[in-house]
Amino acid sequence: MKKQKKQFLLLVIVLVVFVGAYFGADAYVDFAEQKKAEQELLDKVYVTNLEAAQVQAITYDYSGGTYSFVKQEDTWVYGEDSSLSIIQSYIEAMAQKAAQMEAQSVIREVTELAQYGLEEPSETIRFTAGDDEYELWVGDYNSMSYVYYVCNAADTGVVYAVDGSALGSFNYALEDVIEEEETTETESLETETVEIEETETE
Repeated sequence: MKKQKKQFLLLVIVLVVFVGAYFGADAYVDFAEQKKAEQELLDKVYVTNLEAAQVQAITYDYSGGTYSFVKQEDTWVYGEDSSLSIIQSYIEAMAQKAAQMEAQSVIREVTELAQYGLEEPSETIRFTAGDDEYELWVGDYNSMSYVYYVCNAADTGVVYAVDGSALGSFNYALEDVIEEEETTETESLETETVEIEETETE
């Protein structure tokens, strides 16, 4: 009888140890995955790392023109003519990329900006976030690694290699971001054209 009790007790102990080891291993895996995710986040390199909601104004160069947009309450408007109806998603995408621009790699202790096409930048992106103003310079495009060289004007000793698609959000002229609206004048002209065609047919 005592022997059976000892065997039963031993089985219970083994079971407890097994269950503890199982849940302990599971908890360890969760902990390890969390630490890995945190490390990957730390390993990421950013030209800027802000909240897009902080961005209140954006100015950028594209195809020989310079375009400025300002956020009035929750609506983006064109700086020179606030009456224009702007496609909000385009400017919001710009704000997102300007605020949090991730780089593939970073080059430190740079002394020759011309080596990366940054002595005379092909494009400049300026934006305001909170009380701070930021200016990013865009230099040469590396067709081998598909990156643009970018630097923050506040620290020209550091150059970032940024994926070309990250700067695609700024490849729009003013006419590209204006919502098309059918005016009353256009509608009237179309109506008159239809009436003339009907009269000629008769």
